[in-house]
Amino acid sequence: MKIWWNRKYSTIAVYAFLVIAASVLFVFAVVNFHVFWRFLGRLVKVLEPFIIGFVIAYLLNPGYQFIRVKIFGRIFEKKPMPRLSKVLSVASIYIFSLGLLVFLLWIVIPQVLDSTKEFLSHWKSYYESLDKLIIQYSYGNANISDIGKAGAKALDDYFKAFDFTTLSQTVGIIMKFTSGISSFLVGIVISIYMLYSKERFGAQLRKIGLALLPERYFKRIESIFGKSHTSFGKYIAGKLLDALVIGILCFIVMTLVDMPYAVLISVLIGVSNIVPFFGPIVGVSASTLLVLMVKPDMAIWALLIIIILQQIDGNFIDPRIVGIKTGLLPFWVIFAVLVGGGFFGVIGIIVAVPFFSVFYSITKNFIEQRLRKKEMSPNTWDYKPERKDCSE
Repeated sequence: MKIWWNRKYSTIAVYAFLVIAASVLFVFAVVNFHVFWRFLGRLVKVLEPFIIGFVIAYLLNPGYQFIRVKIFGRIFEKKPMPRLSKVLSVASIYIFSLGLLVFLLWIVIPQVLDSTKEFLSHWKSYYESLDKLIIQYSYGNANISDIGKAGAKALDDYFKAFDFTTLSQTVGIIMKFTSGISSFLVGIVISIYMLYSKERFGAQLRKIGLALLPERYFKRIESIFGKSHTSFGKYIAGKLLDALVIGILCFIVMTLVDMPYAVLISVLIGVSNIVPFFGPIVGVSASTLLVLMVKPDMAIWALLIIIILQQIDGNFIDPRIVGIKTGLLPFWVIFAVLVGGGFFGVIGIIVAVPFFSVFYSITKNFIEQRLRKKEMSPNTWDYKPERKDCSE
């Protein structure tokens, strides 16, 4: 007996089954949350080398692309050798990254820890100096003096609690966190394969996607992932490189003018520069306060130098390294940073802007397409409400 399948009802049945299955899985996950969470933790642990490898390959991809196109692409321009070009590009980016990592571990980090230890050991004299400055520049105004002293007292309480033992414990936690050296090493090997074979992996994913999904749906998903990659990948990699460049420039200038704690200030400026909007403000404030306590006569110079460096970075370095504009108003940047930080901490603060930029772009395109279908203008300013005459 031959069964006649109705395409319409078969599609409805498949969707109904998928919805019911998803609902059952969701209810099971909620009711047995501890079991689900333990399974998720175990899954992440098993996939840890692959996650590490993907993150490493993703971060190194812009540098790999630059080396392959701009350097070896020109070397092998007359006689193309794609396989050799790929091998040399992968080897070059990993050698460069390894050298940078060694530089950070053996030169920068020990100096930062030494500077921090020295600063904490001399904190009492710095506190007394800050207290005298507050009295000197309050000009007899009791309110200003009380506010300044309250702030200085809060700093004093904090640094008394945060002694170098606490710092050592923090470093110990970080070292314990990175003690899974086997997963990290396996992750590096996996990242090499991912970076070398990324075109093949991409082709395989497209092949599977087109086989399982209707072409128009797949192209829509592919477009979303393409925008996400452009906004997120270039933003994160560019921001990290930008932080390195501005940190090195700051160190060179601070060393030339004999600024105290040049390494510590440079690291502070570089790291804070990763965070959009709030980062530069925090960096310049903390660095100026640090110099103010150690050498008050150089505080204004430190402030001017850092502001000039940040202006150079914001107008020339950052746009060329990051290479994209988020297209977000300052209001949405602040919103994204606060929400991302509130839910996911420091990582959320760093990735909030590119993620929200993707969401904003997708929503904007969807709204504009709907308006075009209704034969309406997609221009936002066309919907500005008309101002009524006050006499009416």
